[in-house]
Amino acid sequence: MKKRKMIFAVSILGGLFALCVVVVLAFGALLSAKGFGFSTGRLYFADNGTYLIESDDKAMLVADCSDDKELFKSYKNGDKVILFHKGVDTSYPAQTGGYHIVRFAKGDGTYRPSDEILGIGILSDSMEIPVESSINYDVQYIRTNGYHEGAEYPLVKIIRSVDELNAYYNANKDKYDLERHEKVYSDTTIGFLDACDKYDQAYFDKQELIIVLLEEGSGSVRHKVESVIKGTDDICYISIDTMVPEVGTDDMAEWHILIEPEADVDIASESDVIVYLDGVNPKTQSAVVREAGSFSNITLTIPYDWNYEIERGNNTDEYCIAFWPEDQTEGKIKMWYYTAFGVCGTGLKQKEITIGAYKAHEGTFDNRKIWNFISFAEDVPGSYVAMNEGADKWWSQYGDEAMQILSTIKIAEDIITEEQVIDLVKKDVTVEYNQIDARFDRENGLWTISFYKKNTAGGNQDFTVTHEGKIIQIEYGE
Repeated sequence: MKKRKMIFAVSILGGLFALCVVVVLAFGALLSAKGFGFSTGRLYFADNGTYLIESDDKAMLVADCSDDKELFKSYKNGDKVILFHKGVDTSYPAQTGGYHIVRFAKGDGTYRPSDEILGIGILSDSMEIPVESSINYDVQYIRTNGYHEGAEYPLVKIIRSVDELNAYYNANKDKYDLERHEKVYSDTTIGFLDACDKYDQAYFDKQELIIVLLEEGSGSVRHKVESVIKGTDDICYISIDTMVPEVGTDDMAEWHILIEPEADVDIASESDVIVYLDGVNPKTQSAVVREAGSFSNITLTIPYDWNYEIERGNNTDEYCIAFWPEDQTEGKIKMWYYTAFGVCGTGLKQKEITIGAYKAHEGTFDNRKIWNFISFAEDVPGSYVAMNEGADKWWSQYGDEAMQILSTIKIAEDIITEEQVIDLVKKDVTVEYNQIDARFDRENGLWTISFYKKNTAGGNQDFTVTHEGKIIQIEYGE
């Protein structure tokens, strides 16, 4: 009798396990149909991010792309999981974005893969890279002012001969101050040509010259090259610290840092050099993009592998931040500020959604699969609207990332809303009223709030309030 109970209990457990397997497989099939892939392995939580260590000991860095940004909540080191993701960037280290995760075995929290598996070495306290060897070097720091709109620093140039050095000088002498300096002052250095006197053919017979161009917001900022490292991935990693004084000048400054690596160091191309500034690779940092008009503003955070640009409308007060994936040539999402926005209702379907911190209305025409516009439902002056201009072409691959970018939006910062301005002045109302009107003067940035009785002449009270929320005038109607 007892034996039967045991068999019955085991059968139940086996059935539950089989059911769980079926559910996971069905969930995986559903996500696969939506374009997701999956990987299995063990989790490791490092200082620089979360890794999935696959069964063949390959490490993959995983970004949390889940809706609630709590993909790894309650997970521990060593947990065995199935990770659902979209695509894998095979550049070193391999990277992906995780959207869903299923744990099929718990770890004890003590698991740590070897440095060999992670393939890391320490370049500085704040970053990890695959180190093969440290490179000896000499360095010169030359201030070479020359502001150029659109230049994305740091810039890198590798020089291998006197002819290449002369060609670089001729191509850039009108962009930067590359001439000799007769005198050196406290806020200058020797000239670029003065520094280059030592780079003759005898120099280039033995070694290369790495030029790193930087731009600083103050001429008082100085630099120090902390290390030059050759990675196991054949990348040259250069770590530069910036030294910022407590009090500095407000002038822009451009610098040519001339790095002389030891003899016989061969760097294939400029793309094989990665520069870290204060422990951060600027080329992989998101850009915080802000555009503003008269009493309006939009801020978006754009990832490094997306392009963006600012566009102006026919009305000079209207503008947008347009963004699209770096590898796409057609189709953009444009986040517009309009003084007013309206659409035809024919064939239009709308639904309420939430984007970041804001309520919004998603509008779709003629049963399209992808939305046409998203109008942000804030009671601020003007209209803030995201427009889909041909993004359908790449939406299946990048749509989730595009929505994540939109979720970083901030609109009308430091501009008081209609609801806020009414609440602000209500406490000072001294007349009887059953109606409230709110109007915004876009030319002067002023709210006018009127309290009155409907169908009654006179007896009103009007408040004039700045866009920042300061009451500057109260008037009474007779």
